[in-house]
Amino acid sequence: MGSRLRILVGLCAALLAGCGSDLIEPEFDVMGKTMVVVPFKSWDADYFDSEPGIAIAKAITLNVKLNADAEELKMIDIRVLEKLDEEQDIRKLSWHDLASEVGADYVCYGEILDLQTRLSTDVALLRGKLLCELTVIDTTRDDRVVFNENEEFLFPDVRTNEFTGYSVIGKTEEDIERGLVSHAGWRLALNFYSHFPEDAKKRIR
Repeated sequence: MGSRLRILVGLCAALLAGCGSDLIEPEFDVMGKTMVVVPFKSWDADYFDSEPGIAIAKAITLNVKLNADAEELKMIDIRVLEKLDEEQDIRKLSWHDLASEVGADYVCYGEILDLQTRLSTDVALLRGKLLCELTVIDTTRDDRVVFNENEEFLFPDVRTNEFTGYSVIGKTEEDIERGLVSHAGWRLALNFYSHFPEDAKKRIR
């Protein structure tokens, strides 16, 4: 379901229930803007070279594309970065120059601070944790930071019974890592388009 249809359905439901809208808006201007998500760096690899970092960047990009309204944020596909990297070493570019090369207003970059596929506190449960920092800068306004947040994700999140569409019983730690980065990418993407609180409790895509 696209963002516009989902918002209209939510508004109608709220009106029928006799309550106001709980629509959550992004913390910075996304209307008519374009953003590129740089593959996150991690404890063992720099930007563009971390496998889980690449997966998170792809997940954020995909989920914004699928769920943002047509007038909201446009996303630069990660394949554009891959093609640019074939032409020059993008690791040597500043965020401002990278945005100029791909035609983006915003650059989103981040760091995976911790990734565990098994928690020592859990018994008879295979569960992982991912901690990351996410930053968005506006390259049209002197690279001003418009968003910065540290977020922690559990997968599956037994605190809210949030399994986000994955079956993890009997699965491996590799499956938990894939679920973690996909789940983190989806939840982080919610910061970049208008949505309702219930959207954060279920996997939209």
